[in-house]
Amino acid sequence: DTMREDTIDVFWRLEGHNWKEIASGTTTIILKPGTREELEITCPLPQVNEANWCRLELKALGRISKIEYTTMKKFTIFPVDFSFKSQSKIVAFDPKGNMGSILLKIGIPINVTNKWDEVKLHNIDFLILAPDSLNEKSEEIIKQVNKQVYNGMKVLVLNQEQFQPYFPVKVEDGVYNSSGAGVVIAASQHPILKDLLEEDLRYFQDFNHSSMVVINAPITPVQGGVKPIFLSGKISEPGKLTYSPLFEFFYGKGIFVFSQLNLIPSLENDPAVGLLFKNMLKYLSGESISSSCTVVVPQEGKLKSILKDTLKVYVTEKPFYENKNTLVLISGKEALPENGKELAMAIKQGNMLWLNNLTSQAIVWLSVNFGI
Repeated sequence: DTMREDTIDVFWRLEGHNWKEIASGTTTIILKPGTREELEITCPLPQVNEANWCRLELKALGRISKIEYTTMKKFTIFPVDFSFKSQSKIVAFDPKGNMGSILLKIGIPINVTNKWDEVKLHNIDFLILAPDSLNEKSEEIIKQVNKQVYNGMKVLVLNQEQFQPYFPVKVEDGVYNSSGAGVVIAASQHPILKDLLEEDLRYFQDFNHSSMVVINAPITPVQGGVKPIFLSGKISEPGKLTYSPLFEFFYGKGIFVFSQLNLIPSLENDPAVGLLFKNMLKYLSGESISSSCTVVVPQEGKLKSILKDTLKVYVTEKPFYENKNTLVLISGKEALPENGKELAMAIKQGNMLWLNNLTSQAIVWLSVNFGI
C-alpha cells in the first residue's frame, strides 16, 4: 500500500523438502493506492507416498516505491491414498453408524459393528469406540473393555458427548467450554504426529466446512500413566492449557488413547485429518508400545496390591522363570520368596531384581541365595 499508483513485480518459488525447486513464476500488477489484489498460484504438485513439507517463497517489489516484501510459507503435501492395512485384529463399535461408510470411502477396511454382542473382545487386538458410542448405560461395556486392556488390548476412544466414570482413568468433562479450532502439541516426537506440522492441526474442514478441531476436551487427568499428546485452552482463560483433547493412558499391558478431536466428519475433506487418523491406527496396531519388560512380584502383600490396584502396572501371576526380560520386585519388609535359588539362577541369566526396603533379614536372604 503506497501513496501513489505503483507497478509491482511478484516472484514466487516452490521448493520441496530436499530444497529442490518444484515450480516458480513471475507476474506484474498495477496497484492503486489503498487497494489490494489477490493472485492465484497454480502449479503441479509432486505425487508422494507419504506427507512431505514444502516451502513457498514470495517476493514483491515496487518499481516506483522501491518497497520490497519477502515471506516464506511452509506447508504439507499429502498423498492422495490414505489406505491402511494391518495384521492386527481391529474392530470398531459404532452403534450410531457414524463412521463405517466414511472409513470404506477413504480405504480403511476396518470391521465395523453397531451391536456390542458381535464384539468378541478376546479375539481383538485393537478396539475403536466410535463417536458417541457410550452413554450412562455403558458401565458393563466399559468394565469388559478395561479387563481386556489390562491384559494387552489397545483402545481408541473417539469423541464422546459425555464422559463416563467407569474407565480406570478419571476423565473430567470440559462442559463444552473447551471446544476450539486449534491445539498445542505436548509430545512433538510422538508417532501419532509423524509428518504433521503444527499448522496442520488447526481449522479442520468437515462436510459443513466447520473449523472445529476440538469438541469438549477433558481437563488433563492428573494420574500416573497419563501422557498428554495435545493440549488446549479456552478463550475466557488465555494462556492456560488446562485441557487435553488427545492423551494416552497406559493400563496394565495395554493402552487407551482418548481423542476429543473432530476427526470423523473431516476425514473425507481434510488430508491432515486423514493422516492424523492413519497415524493413530498405525500406532495402536503396532508392537512398539507393548511393554518390553514383565514385572513379577513373587510375594503376596502390600507391594503387589499397590502395583496392580493403584499404579495399574501389569503384574504377571506366572513364576518368574517362565518369562523373558523380567523385573522381579521384592519388598524386604514382606515374606521373602522361598525359591531363592531359582530366582538367583534367573537373575544370572539376564533378568533383573529390585529389592526394596532392605532389611537385615533380606541381607541374609541375599547372602544365602546369591552368595553376596
